[in-house]
Amino acid sequence: MIMPAASKHTSKKGTRLKTVSKTTLTRKSFNTNVLDFLMEKLFFLFGMIAIFVLGLILFFLFREGSGALREVGIMEFLTGTRWYPSSPQGASYGALPFILSSLFVTTGAMIIAIPWGVLTALYIAEIAPKRLKELLKPGNRNHCHFPVSYTRIHRTGHPITHHCESL
Repeated sequence: MIMPAASKHTSKKGTRLKTVSKTTLTRKSFNTNVLDFLMEKLFFLFGMIAIFVLGLILFFLFREGSGALREVGIMEFLTGTRWYPSSPQGASYGALPFILSSLFVTTGAMIIAIPWGVLTALYIAEIAPKRLKELLKPGNRNHCHFPVSYTRIHRTGHPITHHCESL
């Protein structure tokens, strides 16, 4: 609670409240607002750069792949089961195995990850003793920030791990 400079008050607990002059409050508010404004614009700029780069990638993919799609046809590309781009009998561009394998891997990962995450959260929230709960919460929160490859490398003791220790 901020009080005007001229008055001195105590809180209900008897501790003395800090007095702040109006000019100090205004300067701090102004600095905070300017910093917030600049950070908002910086994040917006980075977001726009990311969207622009993704747009360039999509443009490049469509430009380079349009000739092959015109030759093969979109339905043959999506439903074909053979991928032999340099076959002497004739090139074949079927992406169905790639699409299905991606869906199967994603589904398998979700079948494992969703129950594991929900049960871990329930255990931490409802069952775990307070001391264990306080120990597990930061690790559970931070686990989502590291890719699986990092945790795999870290567990195997691969020489790259010394670079990841500071994370």
